[in-house]
Amino acid sequence: MSLDLEVQAPDFAGNVIDKPQYLAVNASPSMKAELDDTPAKDNNLKVDADGDGAFEEQKAPDVSEPLTVDFTPPSQISNLSVTEATSGTATLAWSKQRVYWASWTDYQNRQLSHQGRLMVSSTASAALLAR
Repeated sequence: MSLDLEVQAPDFAGNVIDKPQYLAVNASPSMKAELDDTPAKDNNLKVDADGDGAFEEQKAPDVSEPLTVDFTPPSQISNLSVTEATSGTATLAWSKQRVYWASWTDYQNRQLSHQGRLMVSSTASAALLAR
């Protein structure tokens, strides 16, 4: 049996995700493989075909596709304030943008979560919950 293997390894300093791909890797129930994720980006897949603990083969990636990613964290909201509070509702105001993503896939595709988008110079109302 053979399989295709794709690995995604973030390189935060380089603002990329390395995607080495190993095509048609021979696999068996006893086979073991190991990949070291190092800053040197030595992406050779070490293969122990018979599972005895000795790596008989080192397989270089057949394809390596880096994806450019911006790992810069979003701005923090530093001036959140309550501008009005009446009847259990508070109006909040802020002037910086903060964004979060619902999942890693959304982050990669820049799909913003509707609940996670706070825009510049916005206001919102929030119900105050008594505990």
